[in-house]
Amino acid sequence: MSMGGVDFNLKFWKGHDWKIAEAGWEMEFNGAHGFGGDFGYSLWIGNKGGGPNFTAVVQEIKWTGEATQREEIASVKVGERQLLKYQKRTGFWFVRMNISFCK
Repeated sequence: MSMGGVDFNLKFWKGHDWKIAEAGWEMEFNGAHGFGGDFGYSLWIGNKGGGPNFTAVVQEIKWTGEATQREEIASVKVGERQLLKYQKRTGFWFVRMNISFCK
């Protein structure tokens, strides 16, 4: 990842958490776990410099591919990383995030 106007798409299953670190960057996804969770998704992206702001078009996706609840959300800086939070609204199993870094 870099600040060069990179856009990319991510698709996550609601029940898995992910943490990836490579080349000084870190990305962490927390899924919408029921039972004690806040029923929301969070995506953290950052590096030692704090990471760039980004926006995401977020949609919930059914296992059939049906998409709903399209919403554009901007990240906020929390500590050394940027955070994007999305509140789950359906019983769909996946969430898609189309990420665009701000210049």
